[in-house]
Amino acid sequence: MRLYIIGAGVIGRTHAETAKKLSEPVKLRVADTNPIALAAFCDQFPEAIGFTNVEEMLNSEAVENDDIVIICTPPLAHLDPAKLALMSGRHVLCEKPLAMNLSQAEEMVQLAEKHDRLLGCCSVRFKGMPHMEAVKISFAPAVSEIFIMLHL
Repeated sequence: MRLYIIGAGVIGRTHAETAKKLSEPVKLRVADTNPIALAAFCDQFPEAIGFTNVEEMLNSEAVENDDIVIICTPPLAHLDPAKLALMSGRHVLCEKPLAMNLSQAEEMVQLAEKHDRLLGCCSVRFKGMPHMEAVKISFAPAVSEIFIMLHL
């Protein structure tokens, strides 16, 4: 599995650390326009391949069905990377809030449906509620495992 992390800050590093605990090997890719944050991430996770441009990262290799993009940018910067990731044919897990408004969220959902990709949002607000458990189960097993580990 390959994880493409967009945003090399604290949340991005949290996802990368969690990925180490998965039962299958994970190849890390990370993109951040801040060279200091990117260097710090790559120092902490030397196996990660770093990029200063999201599009360059997403176009650097052919898509595989279990590729997952995790968006760890500030909320104002969720929409564009989510769109790029979904249009590239990758599944997307986005930090909360998913979007800044309903229109943006609907656009993301429509793109996910159009490209037959999964779109999820990290939030413990509804953890344990039946509808959230159903969402986790519908994700690929590895994504569900990431979600569970992040929220234990």
